[in-house]
Amino acid sequence: MSKSTPTYFPRKAIAAAVGSIVCLTAGQIFAEESAKSDAVQEEVVVTGSHIKRSNLEGSAPVQVLDRATISAAGAATVQDLVIDLPVNTGTIINDEQSSLAGTTQFNLRGLGLGSTLTLINGRRAGKSAVADGGGNFFFDINQLPLAMIDRIDVQTDGASAIYGSEAVAGVVNVVTRKGFEGFELSANYENATNSSGSLNLAGGAWGDNGGFNIYATYYTQTRNNRTDFDWLRERTLHVGDLQDTALSSANGAPGTYFRTEVNPETGGVRQVSGADAFPDPDCVAAGGILRGSTCRHIFADQNGVIHDSDRFQVFAEYEYNITETMKAFGEFSASNNEVGRTRGPGNYSNGLIESSGRIFIPGDHPFNFFIEDPDNPEALIYIGPEDWDNSIHTGADISGRARILGNEFNGRNSPADRRSDIQNFRALQGFSVDIGESWNVEASYMAARALWDLTTSLDYAAPVVNQLLIDGEFNPFGTRVANPTLVSPKDGVSVAGLSDEVFAQLLVPQTQFAQHDQFVIDVVAAGEIMDLPAGSVGLAVGWQRRDEQFDFTPSALRGAGLGGLSGRVFPRSGELDVDAYFAEVAIPVLDNVELQLALRYEDYGFTDTTDPKVAARWDINDYIALRGSFGSSFQSPTVLQTSEARGAAILDDPVGVDPVTGVLSCGAEGQAGNTATRTVGSDDLSPQSADNYNFGLIIRPTDDLSIGLDYWSYDYTNLISSDEGPQAIVLNDCLDDGIPNDPRVQRTGGGNIILVTSNFINTASVETDGVDLNVRYDIDTDDLGSFALGFNMSYINSFDFRTTPTSEVEDAVGSRNFLNQFPSTPQTRGNITMAWNRDNLFGNAAVRYVDSYLNDRNDFTIDSFTTLDLQFGGEFGLLDDERTTTITAGIKNVFDEDPPAIGFNETTGQASAGRPGYDPEVANIRGRIVYLELKQRF
Repeated sequence: MSKSTPTYFPRKAIAAAVGSIVCLTAGQIFAEESAKSDAVQEEVVVTGSHIKRSNLEGSAPVQVLDRATISAAGAATVQDLVIDLPVNTGTIINDEQSSLAGTTQFNLRGLGLGSTLTLINGRRAGKSAVADGGGNFFFDINQLPLAMIDRIDVQTDGASAIYGSEAVAGVVNVVTRKGFEGFELSANYENATNSSGSLNLAGGAWGDNGGFNIYATYYTQTRNNRTDFDWLRERTLHVGDLQDTALSSANGAPGTYFRTEVNPETGGVRQVSGADAFPDPDCVAAGGILRGSTCRHIFADQNGVIHDSDRFQVFAEYEYNITETMKAFGEFSASNNEVGRTRGPGNYSNGLIESSGRIFIPGDHPFNFFIEDPDNPEALIYIGPEDWDNSIHTGADISGRARILGNEFNGRNSPADRRSDIQNFRALQGFSVDIGESWNVEASYMAARALWDLTTSLDYAAPVVNQLLIDGEFNPFGTRVANPTLVSPKDGVSVAGLSDEVFAQLLVPQTQFAQHDQFVIDVVAAGEIMDLPAGSVGLAVGWQRRDEQFDFTPSALRGAGLGGLSGRVFPRSGELDVDAYFAEVAIPVLDNVELQLALRYEDYGFTDTTDPKVAARWDINDYIALRGSFGSSFQSPTVLQTSEARGAAILDDPVGVDPVTGVLSCGAEGQAGNTATRTVGSDDLSPQSADNYNFGLIIRPTDDLSIGLDYWSYDYTNLISSDEGPQAIVLNDCLDDGIPNDPRVQRTGGGNIILVTSNFINTASVETDGVDLNVRYDIDTDDLGSFALGFNMSYINSFDFRTTPTSEVEDAVGSRNFLNQFPSTPQTRGNITMAWNRDNLFGNAAVRYVDSYLNDRNDFTIDSFTTLDLQFGGEFGLLDDERTTTITAGIKNVFDEDPPAIGFNETTGQASAGRPGYDPEVANIRGRIVYLELKQRF
């Protein structure tokens, strides 16, 4: 599929339509007397219900991140809010390698990206074009301009009965600043291990008949590689002579060579059984590491840890009163995120050597100075160019455990990045009609498209590479770098260095595409059906139709199995159509007791489900209230979970090449590396379902103090996940019989893991429960100003799971969960905040805490992580007498705390000798972040 495919979203048409609507609306508005937009509605729809109510608090537990909270956090992106949200667990903050790079997702309770539903103004927001390693799609919040957000409501109990599938762990509802008038421009700059900056604008005009708003953000950031972090270099032992570095690969460039022979049965070339390993004589001079009989490649900066990014995001919305009882409303958004990822020379496993895929170098290659050892049929002898004599010496056919290009093109020397282009489009049009005094019918249609393409310029075309080696035009040996002007004594013509012509043939750009469309029709009728002594009974009924389509097209070379890595990547596609019918009723049982009942039926064609929810709120008195809910939820297998999902992981390998025997063995020195993962699905997967409970206590002893305490519980059955985590598969490959022979682990000829395959299964059960605590205390003083103290904490009591009905119960809480399919799950996360205001000045401070937890890979306790954020600013009338200019300065992670280590090397006494050296699901590696923001409102 190419970018010009005619099925792509009609962007220009939609943009033109929305632009016309906005312009027409603006014309109507400016012809009228302007009206203020901040008039308070008596009844509004709040998160967790379709029924309008006069109070913003219902029976559902909702944590609100308003604009004051967003500003106090110094957030430059929505991702900054996700990082610090205690109820969010398992979001990869900076993805090093997989297709998720450049995206950010909510993951409430750590129950998976597919278990959190993201809404915009209470309506579905769309889905990503890429999925996580578990085959779950999600809403990429990096497509939203920060300037559009009035608040983010995080509902922390199950809401499938209200909103449908995926609202298993809860709902994130992004509420826009609809009604904002005027023009606002802001700029933000951050300096950390990398630098970033953004420009934001918000504009709007409103009158008696409606109005419109438009918001936009341009965000850019620079990249970081591993060697930019001293602490990371120390933990991976990437210091000194680098002999013990964890950032090297046995698949070197230059490589290690073996004697070959012709296979009499096939006529192909195979490596001699038991052949001795001979490292390239110019290994060190060409930038490699010589360890034993292996020339190793340094890949410290082969992949960046923070990618550069250029994002443009725009969101527009309007509302127009057609008549006194009918209005039209709409939303349009578009975003483009160009992500640059450091890309060094990758592995090559598609050579001509049978069974291993190693490269074949014929004896007549102009820079092959190896000859056969006449005394040992398994050995080679290196002559060297200075001693070569064509009348005496004859080159030997050899195989190479080698990369095609090496350290000279690594890190910042890479000739081409790995570029991701992520585009998102969403358009919504709706109408709302008031019927009588209390009823309203709303209908809307939403269309969203997510596009993703990944271009890699060092993918290699195997037929080209193999032919260049046979013809002697490409020199894979160390002389290419160590002695590039060397003229071969074998033909007197060939030059050792890499020519531009050959280099151009190796820089093969390959692009893969993914597209995900979602179309949603919503019809909701809500109003009052009867009066009770305590008030009116509210009812909402509705119908929803959801259609999804997904397509993935691999690059031409990988699709044909002709890329640098052996094996084919197949196209994937699928669709899902869902009809849903739902009803909700709010009953004022007493003046201080409200009961909410909801029921939703969803039909997937191949299966259906009915999910209820019962919730209640009891205001015992003016100071104490209780709330509780019970509901069930349902989620069908995604398109990828019934086919296959691709991902990546950094794995520790217990298997390595024995330096004496040259044989791949358990217990030999292996390595940690970025590894592709593949999880294969089945049409026999059952839908996953869950029952969830929530019980809350709200205490307001004074107007200045509020305390919210909620106990939550989720009980999953048939949870869809992989049968084993990739790391467990690799470890068990040796633990079962001591031999690296698991067919699910695919290796190069040099023993490097290139792919781990697992299977999607219905996990027997998952039970998790815990407590959320939220406290706020306001203090007003005459001289010092006003203070607001806050405490926000999430405590996970248990996270018990079985992978099969007969397997033992395992506990994921307080664990990194490297050996299973769940994310890192520290038991406690929390924030202590203080906000201060006095006249035109303000300040904010936050202490953020993550509990210690166990690395189940090595039984090492990962330390707790505590950081301090400070902020100070003021509002000034720089352009006029009004305080329309805001200047804010702040520091995140004031003491520049390094992320906790994930291991310990007893030999060296140093922390975390393995990769990646930190936990990317918990810690932000940017270190101290100093920022400045200027905001001007006109």
